Formats: sequence, structure tokens, C-alpha cells
Amino acid sequence: MKRTLLVLVAGAVTLFPALAQSTSDSAPSADMNTSQAEADFFGSDKPTVEKAKPTTTDPTLAFTAQGTSWGGTLYDKIEWNGGWLDANPNFSSLADNWGDSVNYTLNNIFYMNSRPDKNFRVKVALVSNWPFTQTVYQPYYTPYQVISSSPTTTTTTYPLTIPTVRIWELFADVTVDHFLPASWDTNLYIRFGKQEASWGVAYFYSAGDVLSLTGIDPNNPTAEREGPVALKVALPFPDQRVDLSGFMVAPDSVFTPSPGVPATTPTFRDLGYALRADASLANMQWALSGYYQRDQAKKLVGAVSGGLGWLNLPFSKDINWFTEEIYAYGADRWLGNGSQTLGSSGLTTFTGLSKPWQPYFSNVSGFSYTNSEYNASIRVEYYYNGEGSANQDYPQKLYNAYLLQLSGTPLFGTNNLLTTNDIVYPGIHNLTALFSLTTLDNSKFDASALLQQNFSDGSGWVKPLLTYNFNNFFSLYTGLQFVWGAKGTQFPLQFQSYTNGNPQTQRVTLVLGGQIGSQRY
Repeated sequence: MKRTLLVLVAGAVTLFPALAQSTSDSAPSADMNTSQAEADFFGSDKPTVEKAKPTTTDPTLAFTAQGTSWGGTLYDKIEWNGGWLDANPNFSSLADNWGDSVNYTLNNIFYMNSRPDKNFRVKVALVSNWPFTQTVYQPYYTPYQVISSSPTTTTTTYPLTIPTVRIWELFADVTVDHFLPASWDTNLYIRFGKQEASWGVAYFYSAGDVLSLTGIDPNNPTAEREGPVALKVALPFPDQRVDLSGFMVAPDSVFTPSPGVPATTPTFRDLGYALRADASLANMQWALSGYYQRDQAKKLVGAVSGGLGWLNLPFSKDINWFTEEIYAYGADRWLGNGSQTLGSSGLTTFTGLSKPWQPYFSNVSGFSYTNSEYNASIRVEYYYNGEGSANQDYPQKLYNAYLLQLSGTPLFGTNNLLTTNDIVYPGIHNLTALFSLTTLDNSKFDASALLQQNFSDGSGWVKPLLTYNFNNFFSLYTGLQFVWGAKGTQFPLQFQSYTNGNPQTQRVTLVLGGQIGSQRY
């Protein structure tokens, strides 16, 4: 039965690109235990946090006074991409429309932990990305006097190279023992500082994450994501299998305004506030959270996840599922309206951007299946984006507005600047699927296929890869990437190449790459 199910699902994932191409042409669970809250609160860094003893419900026994430890996360990749631009390969002349590129990725997060007391901990983490420096142009002013005229000033700029190393996390943890009467058997956990604070249960989509500053990269969904400066208070109730937590967030937009925007003195009214409750009930995990910030979208998020072991079927114990409902009042991203063609460039874009104050509903649902006999896994997630558009030309208008902004000519003013979070997933109906096989036939080979589809505009892409692992620290991979969809839709825009000077979509791409030492250390 397991073999049959695996073959059927793998076949569906493999055939999906062909079905999507046809559509386009016609028009990315265990029960809650008593240490879950403090593991989330104090982090999962093994050198500084000991595992809680299973015989106790006192979370503070999981921590002991220790010295200082250090570690980090390294992610590196060297990848060559070669493919045909704006067309499928011409087998009679393969050199036609060819373009290639080499990409280097080298990111590192370095952290230091210190726990001088079981009730006190400090963590600092630095992030650096290659090429490790960036050049900015700093203005300076040279006053001079001209005969027979009033004093004037000349403004000039000079290049200034600065390092890209910056603070990723910097916070302090404090535990207040026996915060409530002894009958409750609970402690209070407090954290203040810049911290990772990912919410949500989805693997590929971050629609339910109201705290992280960046979205999830489907090519690297487990990557650490930057969080805000915040005060967090957590109150777990181990015996009741319930956790309560609250955040008071200091938004970057308030404390570090954009250039040209007058600075203001922040008050408590400018801060963001988030509450969350987690519970384990009926072999499922339940979560309810809310977020409020003045002049920003208000959100209420409910999530539930669990397994299908109760079905008592041969494969049901290997299936986990989740669903996440997001109710918002106010748009969380800039939405375009109207249409205009710019005479100077000929680009078509919006006449304005806005964040309408109206209700929005979004949903992320999915399942995962793991087959230990064949070292296979399948993960599928569907994202209904209530702020998306069904118009096929919407991604092109959005992309053009973003390009003009990058070129230094923002059409809608410095207060209406688009970010990458505003341009990803412009459609309403989205799907991401990942199929993987590890240690093929007990070898050092792995195989995987990652697929994304925007059903609203008919575009999508799939990348099957074959990886050879020399050991845990060095691997090489090769594969193909196929992109489909009409010109100007989401994924043909996302995978544009600038090899020949003009942006063109790589429809079919050969991929060769390697990773050396990408892991925690």
C-alpha cells in the first residue's frame, strides 16, 4: 500500500508541470511537551540549553548556569545556470538565444551565548553576506565665495565603502521562578532585544507570520529569518498544556524612518502589540494569535495542525496536515490601481498605490507525507492570497513600478516605496510542492523536485535536481529548471536574465552547483 501511494503521488507531482503548461497556453506532529514553550523562548542552541528531564514539569530545571559558548550557521553555494532566453531550445541551432551566469552565495550568522545564571541569558548574533561591503555615496558641501554675488555652496558626493556585518540578534532572557501560586507550577519568561520571532505553521508561505521582517524563501525554507526589536513575555502552563505569550514590538519604520521622512518621537501608540495562545488538545496543536499596530493592518490568525494516525490506515501515521486562517483589516502590502503608460520609457504601470482599509481573508493549508522505507517525502501547500489579483497583467505593472523605484525614480513618492514583500505572490491562488528521495538505493545520491504554480495568471516553474553527497559537508548537484506562463506573468518575470543587456526569461535552464560546509557549527 505504501509503495502504491508513493508512486501515485510522485507521478502527480511529476505530471503537474505538463498540466500547468497546458493551462497557461490556453489563456514552497508531536504533542506539545512541557519544555516546548521554554525551548521556543530561550532558543534551541544545544551548547547553552540542556534537554529537560522527562520526569519533571519544572521548566527551570532545563537550564543551568554556564559559561560563554559560540557557534553559527553557514550557508554557501556556487551555482552555474545556462539556458535559452524567451524561447525553448532550437535543436538545430542550440546557440540561439543562449545565456549563462555564475552565482555565489556566502552567508554566515555567528552567535555567542552566555548564561551566568540559570535565570539569566544573553545572546548576540552577527550576520554577514558576501561581498561583505557595500559602497554608498555620501554628500559633502564645499562653501565658496564668488565676487559680486552672495555666498553659495557646492554639493558633491564621494564613495564610502562600509562593511555589511550587522546585528542579527541581541537580547537578554530573564526567568522569574514561581511567578504564579504554587498550584499553577509555572514561571514567567521575559526576553528583550532584537530577536527571531517566527510565527505560523506553514513551511513555504509566511502569510500567518506577523512578526518576521522577511518572507520565506521556497528554495531555502528552513533558513533563519530576521526578527524585530521587541519585548516578549511568555507564561507556560505545563500541566494544562497551554502556553501564553505577548510581544511589544518596536517597528523599524518608527524608530529608523526612511531618508527624507521627518523623524518623530515614538510613543506607546506607535508600537506593535501581539498576543498568542498555544494549546495541545485531542492530539492536535492549536494556536490563536493577533497583531495590532496603529496605521497598519490588524490581523487575527488561527492555526491547527496534527496527524492522521487515528484513521488506522497503513500509511495514515506518516501524514501530517495543517491549516492556517488569516483575517486582516487593512492591506498588508501596497496594492496597485489604475493603469498608465509612461512616455519616456514606454512602461505600463499603475496610476497609484494604496493599502485599502477593508477586510481581507487568506489561508494556507497543506500536508506532508514521509515514507521511511523508501526515504521519500512529499510536501504540498496551497496559499489563498486575499490581497492578490486575478488580472494577468498585474504582475507586470507591479514589476515595472518596482524597477522604476530601483532606478531612482519612485513614481508614488518616498512614503509609498515597494519592497520585495510587496511584489512576491501577486496572484490569488498559489501552490508549492516538494518531492524528495534521499540515499537512493542506499547510495550517496539524493533526488528532489520543487514546483510552484500561480493559478491566477497561469505561470509556474519546476526544478528537478540530482545531488551527490560526498559526505555531510560537501555535495554537488545538477538538474533542469522549466518556467512556463505568458510574458509578463509572475514567474517569467521572476526568472528574468540580464545576460544580454535586456531582461529576458530563461525558459529552460541547466543547473550545476555545489555546497561546501553549509550547516550549523
